[in-house]
Amino acid sequence: MEVNPIPKPPKSKRKRAVNNSRPTATDICEVCGAGYAANHEIFFGRGKRQLSIKYGLQKRLCHEHHQGPYGPHFNKAVDDEYKREGQMKFEETHSREDFLRLFGRNYLDTILKIMRSKED
Repeated sequence: MEVNPIPKPPKSKRKRAVNNSRPTATDICEVCGAGYAANHEIFFGRGKRQLSIKYGLQKRLCHEHHQGPYGPHFNKAVDDEYKREGQMKFEETHSREDFLRLFGRNYLDTILKIMRSKED
C-alpha cells in the first residue's frame, strides 16, 4: 500500500536587499559621525527609491538624523537640502535633462526662487 507524502511548505522567497544590509558600528552617520547609520535613499516613490540606489543617491544617517525631528522624514528643509545635494551629485556625471526625465523635478530651482525672494 502506497502512502501519499505530505507536501512540504514552500520556502520563503523573500530576500534582503544587498545594499540595505543591517547597519554595523563601521557604518558612520554623515552628519554626526555616530555608528550604526542606515542608508537613506534621497528620492522615493514610484520607483525613484530604486533609481536612488542605482545612481548612489543615498546618505548614511544615524537613527536621530534619519527618523528623528531633524531628519528628512520629519523636516522638509532637510529633505529638500538632501534632494538638492543628490541632484548636484547626479549632474556631475549626467545631464539635467536626464535628471528631469528620471526624477521629474528640478530641485535646484527651488533654491534660486528662495534666493530671489530674499533679494526683493
